[in-house]
Amino acid sequence: DPGTGKSTFAKWLALTFAAGSERVRERLAVEEDRFPILVSVAAYANAFRDKDTDSLIPLTVEEFAATGVALIHPAARKVAEHALASGAALLLLDGLDEVLNVGDRIEASRRIETFADNCHEDTRLVMTSRIAGYRLASFAGKTPHVTLTGFGREEVDQFALNWARSYERQEGKDNWETLAEERAASLTKAIHGTPQIERLASNPLLVTILALVHHQGAELPRRRVDLYKVCVEALAEHWQKGRQTAGPAVKLMLR
Repeated sequence: DPGTGKSTFAKWLALTFAAGSERVRERLAVEEDRFPILVSVAAYANAFRDKDTDSLIPLTVEEFAATGVALIHPAARKVAEHALASGAALLLLDGLDEVLNVGDRIEASRRIETFADNCHEDTRLVMTSRIAGYRLASFAGKTPHVTLTGFGREEVDQFALNWARSYERQEGKDNWETLAEERAASLTKAIHGTPQIERLASNPLLVTILALVHHQGAELPRRRVDLYKVCVEALAEHWQKGRQTAGPAVKLMLR
């Protein structure tokens, strides 16, 4: 569902494998050394669809993935092509549901499935999608499907502590650890103190917004309608700031 952390999970996997086999072993308990490639499915759909003539361009998933890597660093293209050909790649295809045109979404799914059927048997492939946007463009066959679940109380508390530590560490104060624990305790008290807020906090995106609102010194509203209003306003402001300060690659993801 929206906000459950699909894109964040894909980025986390990419960063984990980019850090090397030791980090992969530590986080995932597997012995693998892979070249991660993160691809926006919506960007791929835009690339294979000629908007002027409404005709399909014969662009394969691996061609687009290698081209995207080359935009980050030209020398990386050959590395990506070799990894895809030899089965050493982890291809992360994010956001099938973000292809708004249903026909293009089905075509993207078909091309991805063709790649999955014909790629090297050792290749790892992960694709993310909202459930609602996936049904009309679903994979056939024996493709494993998993669903990201929401946060429980323990996960909310851990998130609050991690978030507070990250913020206070960046502030650079000597007593940042103590300040982080105090900030996390205040946030979790506000969340767990109201059932309506606690229910919203099961969604990772919403609990992130709640943390932002709480950090700004605003009291979290008890009425759900007021809480939604605050969340929407905070998200809109945060999103706009992100687009203004981000580099070209991040701006592309935000779009």
